[in-house]
Amino acid sequence: MNILVTDGNTRPALAIVRSLGSKGNKLFVGETTEPSLASSSRYCFEGFMYPDPFKDTDRFLDFLIQVIQEYAIDIVLPVTDVTTLSVTANKKEIERFCSVPFADSETTGFLSNKFKVLQFAQKLNIPIPKTIFILDKIQINSLSKDLTFPVVIKPARSRVYSDNKWISTDVSYADNLEELKNVLKNRSETDFPLMLQERIVGPGIGIFVCYKRGKCIAHFCHRRLREKPPSGGVSVLSESIPVVPLAKEYTEKLLNRLNWHGVAMGEFKLDEQDNIPKLMEVNSRFWGSLQLAISSGIDFPSILVNMSENKGDNKIFDYKTSVRNRWFWGDFDRLCMLLLKNKNELNLPPGHKGRIMSILDFFKISGKGLHYEVLSFNDIKPWFCETLQWFKKKDSKAIYDKTEGLFHVHSNYSNDGKSSVTELVRFCEDKGYGFILMTEHSDDFNELKMRSYVEECKRSSNERVLVIPGLEFSFSEYPNLHLLGVGINEYIDSQNITAVVEGIRRQGGLAIIAHPSRNNHFVPAEIIDKIDGLEMWNAAYDSRYLPRYKSARLYKNLRKKNNSLIALGGLDMHMINNFKDLTITVYSKYTNSKDLITALKKGQFNTKGKIIKLKSKLKIGCLSQCVLFMGHILLDIADYIYWAIFRLKKVFQN
Repeated sequence: MNILVTDGNTRPALAIVRSLGSKGNKLFVGETTEPSLASSSRYCFEGFMYPDPFKDTDRFLDFLIQVIQEYAIDIVLPVTDVTTLSVTANKKEIERFCSVPFADSETTGFLSNKFKVLQFAQKLNIPIPKTIFILDKIQINSLSKDLTFPVVIKPARSRVYSDNKWISTDVSYADNLEELKNVLKNRSETDFPLMLQERIVGPGIGIFVCYKRGKCIAHFCHRRLREKPPSGGVSVLSESIPVVPLAKEYTEKLLNRLNWHGVAMGEFKLDEQDNIPKLMEVNSRFWGSLQLAISSGIDFPSILVNMSENKGDNKIFDYKTSVRNRWFWGDFDRLCMLLLKNKNELNLPPGHKGRIMSILDFFKISGKGLHYEVLSFNDIKPWFCETLQWFKKKDSKAIYDKTEGLFHVHSNYSNDGKSSVTELVRFCEDKGYGFILMTEHSDDFNELKMRSYVEECKRSSNERVLVIPGLEFSFSEYPNLHLLGVGINEYIDSQNITAVVEGIRRQGGLAIIAHPSRNNHFVPAEIIDKIDGLEMWNAAYDSRYLPRYKSARLYKNLRKKNNSLIALGGLDMHMINNFKDLTITVYSKYTNSKDLITALKKGQFNTKGKIIKLKSKLKIGCLSQCVLFMGHILLDIADYIYWAIFRLKKVFQN
């Protein structure tokens, strides 16, 4: 049988290929890159590249149908949310050529919408966390202080389809009402509707099932022992356990009502308060810990394929318990997070293990019933492929997309700016930069000019370059201190620095202290906990090569009082000829200015200069400060030598 598996760089795809390939089927594996994790398996017959379904769903589907026809594919098995929703949405067209053993697009889409699923679960009297359903931003102002914090902010969908491409959403947390309102205001419109949930403390458990036209023919249960990120996410160490009766009952109750067909996973948290499993979501696709079920005796890929071929209706409910499944590189990522970030940054639940215990747990590399998810000596190539990908990923930090752009740029809207916004956009197009974070001098502005400026930024933006308006504020009380307001659309007419910071944040912008070396590295105490960032490196005042060590020391001291503070490098560019090769690289997808500002606020970027890169939330030690200090001494010496040679040439020429 010829079987096509999508999303070859995912671990479920590898589990499917190993399972079905070992039984004599021909496995064809698609991915946006080649080789992929699953296509490097000995059980893969052929791997191929397809257009990115994230960016162009229509091209992906057209290509998929061509491959199905060319290789006479019998069954298509999509793996991730994006490919599953895309394939099921076009199920009738694809089933002209092969089988798609999944539910129809309407039911699959319903199950992938957490908002609708949890509301449906409530009607069925299935326990869920205490949840407030937020339809749009209008409801933000009606939120009450009576909320129990911290709250989990969870969009209805993990992926949102818009304009023939998919947009990722993410889960965040808030510890108080003010923080919650700020987070919600900064959320993109595509994130709505969303849910505010109480944080359930307890182990995560999953009920895996396979349904045939409304009847469950296989089930399996596991618990999560370690997750990435540690606050909750994908499982990196999991264990098969006896079926939790209530979790099974709730999962089947919901899926029976939907007359489900195909695989699914009910995800629960076993609440420590009352020991009742609370439904978090239901996945309408293959899940990350698929290999654990296979290793325990429930081979879901084979069950699904046999079901689609009408081969046997045997129900399979018996499996081995206490089998453990470990994803090594995911577990290593988790350990690095615990070592490099503090509890507040990671949003760890109460009672989470400390760093020493986490290290000891990580180095328990063997044990009864322990299986490694990717590493298999019977099929070793995927391990090498994943290891190579891991090192490449850590080198480039490419999560989904990376986009390079410019920060702290002036146009001729500033009295000392020489280049127009259009010229700056053209410059970025030529250089391949994807965004410009503008910062015009506020002294030259009023409300009318601000409206004109914002419209100009919108008009000049295109598919290749996004122009985000911003202002650089100065204050009579602090003559040399400048404050950058990035991502604001309204003029703020005030000389009070606290009022300006609050005005920037109300608009969902970033409040950033500019070129601290010009201000003798001083930041007023009243705004330290309110600002979003520090321009630790300014190409105009610090050089294009290195930031000042005093700026690094200032950032270190400010982080002690404001843990979320980001460090940026800016050009302070007033004309294109002054460009000094200092850029910001964002590691996140974005479709508008709000998404980009959110990515910056979360620290999903670094600063790249001629010699070094700066992380957005770097740790500054004594050694780092010494290196920067000595580096600037060497740069100053080089400048003097260059100046002396230049003067000598002038003398001899005369």
